[in-house]
Amino acid sequence: MNNFAAAKQATLAGAGISMLGSWLFRDELSSKKITPLLEEYWGDPVTIWCYYSSRDYLPTRVRLLIDYLVNNIERMA
Repeated sequence: MNNFAAAKQATLAGAGISMLGSWLFRDELSSKKITPLLEEYWGDPVTIWCYYSSRDYLPTRVRLLIDYLVNNIERMA
């Protein structure tokens, strides 16, 4: 499956095991709706980089994405 939202919904519906970022299941993990498996094999966190063409002309949607990532990425890990 190449759609995170669809894979998450399939997992929550009981279709099987998924290998997705724990940040996608933050609420479900905290409420114990799902159980993490094989945690000893989980990879290390990765650095996320945002590249954009210019600070002089930065579209609002790009600025909003950057602000969202900065404000939420630590909470998601």
